[in-house]
Amino acid sequence: MHEVWRQAAAFQNTSNLFKHLSKQHPLEYSSAMRDKEENVSVKGANYQPKIQQAFLQSLNYPRAAEKAKALDKELIDILTTDTQPASIAEDEGFQKFVKALDARHDLPNRLKVMREMLPKMYKEVKSELMKLMEKTRFLALTTDIWTSRQTQAYVCVTYHFITYAWESTSVILEIIQLTENDAAETTKSQLQRIANGWNISDKITLIVSDNASNITAAVRLTKWNHLPCYACTLNLVVSNSTEKNETLNGVRKKVKDIVTYFHSSVKASDKLNEIQKQNKLPEHKLIQDVDTCWNSTHLMMDRYIEQHDAVTTVLCLLGRSEMCLSSSDVETLKAVVRILAPFEQITQEMSANQHLSNS
Repeated sequence: MHEVWRQAAAFQNTSNLFKHLSKQHPLEYSSAMRDKEENVSVKGANYQPKIQQAFLQSLNYPRAAEKAKALDKELIDILTTDTQPASIAEDEGFQKFVKALDARHDLPNRLKVMREMLPKMYKEVKSELMKLMEKTRFLALTTDIWTSRQTQAYVCVTYHFITYAWESTSVILEIIQLTENDAAETTKSQLQRIANGWNISDKITLIVSDNASNITAAVRLTKWNHLPCYACTLNLVVSNSTEKNETLNGVRKKVKDIVTYFHSSVKASDKLNEIQKQNKLPEHKLIQDVDTCWNSTHLMMDRYIEQHDAVTTVLCLLGRSEMCLSSSDVETLKAVVRILAPFEQITQEMSANQHLSNS
């Protein structure tokens, strides 16, 4: 019977033979199935596609093909999720990577991404959000004016609400570029335009902003309930208090000068790392503060205290002992860090996105 199978296997139609074997000769049937799998495996290894099939496999997907649409959507998701520039679609390395994953997909160019694909996705996402907003009775807005590294001013508007599942949700509605001539009246008009565009004007219970005079005046003109940001207010309280302390300002300047020196000198930075390893200290870099954020000053001082011994050693080895802090200076830093620690903790808690869910 086994030999009968071998002969019959050379023909295409073996269905009846398999049925007979499975019912009347189970042992021969199992052997036949193993032979069939081996034959298929060998055939697959030596299989050569037909000319027509090979030609079709070498063509790119048509842009209207479902596969192409799905891959294009994944590209847009990469840009929006990871905030990547649209030009990544034209980068040689990225294109090579995509071809390795699927040789038939042809990436769209930057112009198509910017003019067609991103606007289309924006409309789809906005439509979904507006449907969600229709079910929301009350919501709050936060807004802030900030300046980019290119010294361009922007105002960002974010809305916040709680879902029926008691989940806190936040969504950025729009970011607008301002000019130096944009007065409070113009900013107010922009805020109202955004609210009207999202059909939420009658649902706004509160708008929160920092204490800057321009945004505060604009919000006041909207007639919406306004509340200054707690963290920003706390920042002003601490900043105004520390600025009036001459002793503290003097020590702060010394530390800033030290940090600047280590940041600008490769030799000093490398030497600091060497001393840290020798003394088994945390291999941390010094932190430079930002004038507008008091908590950055707290971080700078706290990090310096941690690395004081190593920093002093490096300054002396490099002939910059005049920059070293005295013992009284260090005691002042420790006292300031100790006093400001509760304010830093509160600021971090108020600034955290998920702190409520962890309480």
